[in-house]
Amino acid sequence: EFKTQSYEAPNSEIEKQLCSIFQEVLNVDKVGVNDDFFRLGGDSILSMKLASLINKEFFINIPLSSFFTNGTVKKINELIINKWFDNHDQLYWKVSADNADKVVICFPHGTGLSSGYQNFFNGLECTNMYFFNCIEDDDYLGKCTEIILNIHKYEQKDIYFFGMSLGGAMAYEMTLRMEEENIFIKKIIMLDSYYGMDKNDDNILVNIINELFASWGLDDDTREMLINKHTKPYSSVYKLFNLDNTLVNSEIINVLAEGSIDYKEHLNWEKSTRKEFKMIQGLGSHTNMINEPHDKFNKKLVFQLLDD
Repeated sequence: EFKTQSYEAPNSEIEKQLCSIFQEVLNVDKVGVNDDFFRLGGDSILSMKLASLINKEFFINIPLSSFFTNGTVKKINELIINKWFDNHDQLYWKVSADNADKVVICFPHGTGLSSGYQNFFNGLECTNMYFFNCIEDDDYLGKCTEIILNIHKYEQKDIYFFGMSLGGAMAYEMTLRMEEENIFIKKIIMLDSYYGMDKNDDNILVNIINELFASWGLDDDTREMLINKHTKPYSSVYKLFNLDNTLVNSEIINVLAEGSIDYKEHLNWEKSTRKEFKMIQGLGSHTNMINEPHDKFNKKLVFQLLDD
């Protein structure tokens, strides 16, 4: 029988998922964040299964050798966070798929980052994914427009836009910019995106952003760095969005969070498209729609919308 460290329960969503994976691989009932995989009975064979499940669940690639020096849930959580944010300085990055027949472009939620989307879209087949971050740049929207024009030229496939919260508003803004170039987006899929948020009230986003960062389990220094480099610039970019009921030629679907505070705010998107507008009820609060336990239900909805 293997001794564990004094039990410390998982706090973040990532830690909870990792504890469940440890329990599955090691066939044990309870795992804390300080318990070491190898001290619990893991070996090189089981570590291969561990790596496979982690890489599949979190849409990343962690080498087996990392587990020998980072064998606890807490340490692996840090590895995942670091992998996710390897791309944080990039304006965008791509995840390619075999036999891709469509393109999904993801725009950042209120944090200014798309990192949290990677896990959500794990398992989506035949789709090339592009994830955009907000970076500090005087011509940020212009740069995004230029890149998406090049994506369209290179891919020659149907393009879908996706965004949670503020990401939905940015998807709409970029659709307007594409149509100025005579390029039409197949669908805009939003997760609980508000139309009528006051762009002049800087405090309105604070609670949402804090909850999103909290779900990642970041240390204070990393969190502050990301806020300064991405969140604050994104708040400035949002004020440039053209939310004036200009009609786009794309279907808009808004998957709503449970208990959305103002139903009428969502209805306003209906006035923003010449095509069909749908509202679909999702699961979870505004900030937890892409986290366990609600992610599987909402992911299924989004995947179906991409296949329709």
